[in-house]
Amino acid sequence: MRVGGKILKRNTALLVLFFLFCAVFFFILAAQAGAIEVGVEAVGEEIGLAGTDIRVIVARIINVFLGLLAVIALVLVLYGGFLWMTSGGEAEKVDKAKKVLINAAIGLAIVLSAWAITYFIFRAFLGQDLFGPPTPPAPPTYEGFSGALGNGIIDYHYPARGATDVPRNTKILVTFKTEMFLPSFIEGYDDNGTPLDTSDDTMSDLLNQDNVKIFKTSDGEGAAFAVDEARVRFTDDLKTIVFQPVEWLGSASEDVSYTVKLGAGILRADGEKAFDGAYSDGYRWEFEVGTFVDVTPPQVRSVFPQAGAEYPRNVIVQINFNEAIDPTSATGHASRFTNIIAQNGGVIMGTFSIANQYKTVEFMTDELCGRNSCGGDVYCLPGRVDIDVVVRAATMPAGEEPLAIFPYNGVVDMAGNSLDGNRDSATQGPPDDNYTWAFSTSDDIFLEPPGVDAASPEPGESGVSPDLPVKITWDTLMSFSSLNTSNIMLGSGNEEFPVWFTISSDNYTVDGQPVEEGLAPHHSIAEMSHGLFLEETAYYPEIFFAVKDVYQNCFNPAATRNCPKDREFAPWCCDREASTSRTSGPCAGIPIKER
Repeated sequence: MRVGGKILKRNTALLVLFFLFCAVFFFILAAQAGAIEVGVEAVGEEIGLAGTDIRVIVARIINVFLGLLAVIALVLVLYGGFLWMTSGGEAEKVDKAKKVLINAAIGLAIVLSAWAITYFIFRAFLGQDLFGPPTPPAPPTYEGFSGALGNGIIDYHYPARGATDVPRNTKILVTFKTEMFLPSFIEGYDDNGTPLDTSDDTMSDLLNQDNVKIFKTSDGEGAAFAVDEARVRFTDDLKTIVFQPVEWLGSASEDVSYTVKLGAGILRADGEKAFDGAYSDGYRWEFEVGTFVDVTPPQVRSVFPQAGAEYPRNVIVQINFNEAIDPTSATGHASRFTNIIAQNGGVIMGTFSIANQYKTVEFMTDELCGRNSCGGDVYCLPGRVDIDVVVRAATMPAGEEPLAIFPYNGVVDMAGNSLDGNRDSATQGPPDDNYTWAFSTSDDIFLEPPGVDAASPEPGESGVSPDLPVKITWDTLMSFSSLNTSNIMLGSGNEEFPVWFTISSDNYTVDGQPVEEGLAPHHSIAEMSHGLFLEETAYYPEIFFAVKDVYQNCFNPAATRNCPKDREFAPWCCDREASTSRTSGPCAGIPIKER
């Protein structure tokens, strides 16, 4: 028995050492393979294998080897059983059979343990099932009920798709590309047959729950807001609809996901369906509300024209805020809107509009003074005068700062917090918190068109990350009101699955720093966020001539850094080369296109 025990211990030790050798060999090889940054393609080309991770190949070889050992262990078990059954009761044959069975069992246990450990390691660190059949490619990633954002009638909304840490006291907004039929959103609202004239309307602020459903995602559509659980307002241009929940959203103890669904029954002001064609089922998005309440007042981040400087009189006024602003408090025509005013002794008539995902307000006057290179109207401020601009803070009830009194007589954010115009992180209300500055105008009118200095991803670039934002760097300062999803589009080679997209913009200094108060702006960058790009699909941003700079000059001719503006005989830009045509030949579907 002593000899048999020694043999058993020796065999067991050999099996353990063999397993340890395999494990050490595997980890060394896997580590070396992971450290080699030649890429799967290079390895595949070198050794003639398909484009599979070399660590996966090593693991599968080990899997085959361990499987072979398991078969050998199983054969030994069968052999031991055979010896026992044919021993005829002889003690020596029975002992031999026992030894074979014990060794086979130990070997089989080691093999199974090695397989389990290797499987666990690869699942934990690589997230792959290396010992099963190859994982089939994932189907195209497409977000249902999303294509109307950018590609359809919706320009932007707040909160954004997938937004997190949204304050509980937020409002919910949707901005459309055209005027909307107000009864589609407001229960009991009557436009008296004049959808574009609100002066004779029978007012209401109740939610039309047939077309607009707001609900906790976990509770489902059946628990959507009732007609009196949200107040509905709108901007003067009838393009932005504001939904203000009567009670705060969410919970003080846990994050809560909400869904907003815009139904197929929503109409435009002309009576046509808002959602048609590929988007006929409507639009839906989700966002997550945090456990906190927003009590931080908004501030002015930067302005243009800059204080104390002189500009051609066709310049627009641009006010950039550090957060999204309630457009009902910051937009309107100067004849009836006084929360922001531009004046030179008297109020200058014009329109204040919202842009840039509700973070920018721009002012354009009513005085027609010329045409740009596209034949579009150019409007001017008075010439050779000093212009004062006042952005007013809203009045607040005592003891409830920074929450403003409704209706707002000043600018507020999406939570109703009044403007902190003097940037002291507190709110005093008007006039202390009014933001003011002044600039002057000349008699000149500047009419040189803007151009694109760079685009990312570059034209023809492949292997682009599915979530990589598209960026357009301009060679001058741009009107953010014109950098919208009507004037810049994201074309696709897959019309069945349109990818949603939105556009945000910012001004930068000459050395590429984002402009804050006191810094001189030099150029603008527009950034296009979007749904995940689909594999093997071509995408091409299109920039139309309705895009304008801060002097109302249109993008015409389509000029880029490698295709300059001063080209007399080839006025168009085709794939960054001068061209005599803007649409034919190789220009079809180019990444930067003017039409």
